[in-house]
Amino acid sequence: MKHALILASLVLAMPVHADPHPCAVHVARAPAAIRAEIERWLAGESSCNVALEVRVVPTEGGYYLLARDVRGRVRERIVPDGASAGVLVASWASDDQLGADEPAPNVPRPAGIDGDDDDDTSKGSDDARAAAPAPPSSVVPSPAIVARAVVAPVAPDMPPPSKWLRIDVLDPIAGVAGSGLRAEVDVWQRHGWSVGLGASMAQGSQSLDTLEDGMDPVTMRDLDAVAYIARTANVLPWLHLRGALAAGARITTAMVPYIYDYNDQPSGPFTRTNVRATADASLLAGAELGHGWALEVGVLLSAVTGMTDDLETPSGSYVLELDPALGVQFFGGLAHRL
Repeated sequence: MKHALILASLVLAMPVHADPHPCAVHVARAPAAIRAEIERWLAGESSCNVALEVRVVPTEGGYYLLARDVRGRVRERIVPDGASAGVLVASWASDDQLGADEPAPNVPRPAGIDGDDDDDTSKGSDDARAAAPAPPSSVVPSPAIVARAVVAPVAPDMPPPSKWLRIDVLDPIAGVAGSGLRAEVDVWQRHGWSVGLGASMAQGSQSLDTLEDGMDPVTMRDLDAVAYIARTANVLPWLHLRGALAAGARITTAMVPYIYDYNDQPSGPFTRTNVRATADASLLAGAELGHGWALEVGVLLSAVTGMTDDLETPSGSYVLELDPALGVQFFGGLAHRL
């Protein structure tokens, strides 16, 4: 477990380079100067996760901002200037936990901000800002706001199902298993089910009694290539569980460091490489860190077929035989929502 903590620290300390996600933001209505500021800030945002429709109108004290995502969730703010509007929209577009304000801002929604699908690049500017009249105290909140206030405490927003890319540390717990790294990527996802490809590299050792001079250490380097099917379920908005089954091939390079001849003189090392069938099952718990990242930990149970090969040495022929084996490994690292 000590090795796992050291490797996990190294993984977390490494800089992360993710492919930029283009911002799917449609500015349906905004003064020209504000639209330009929003587009400028979105151009510099490299981790957009939420598609938004944005409307901006001048109001008392600045500009009224309304952003609605593809699931109808809404954010509303009053900002003093265009730069503040650009920063805010960029942050909402990059936040995959976008949801309704709790509590909603204590500001009136300007008349006409909803229901106007025409771009408004020519209406309104900093020089022609019109102050909206103060609403009467008996203004009734819109049905959408009332519905969100009633539903939110009962059914918190869960992150939508999505594909994941993960890089995990492997560390042995029991059985014949080695230490190393594993990478997985989902290539298809639907309703929480995903199909993907994985590859791993691990190194371990075991003692064999199949050689004539008794128990001998054998070092094994394993390269795995597997296909998997997985099921991911959200337990809380920030916590998910994932179970997976995988099958594929393992390329094992076994090295016997030495063999003594009839004169008690060592010779070696000797290596043999074979392809074996492998299958594994894993269970992970993931804590979502925001902006599409998650920290996952769990266990991996693997099974592999046996391996038999001949060793020709100066002192004669030997049989190198690895039995079918099971292994249990610690399995954890970083995952990124694609």
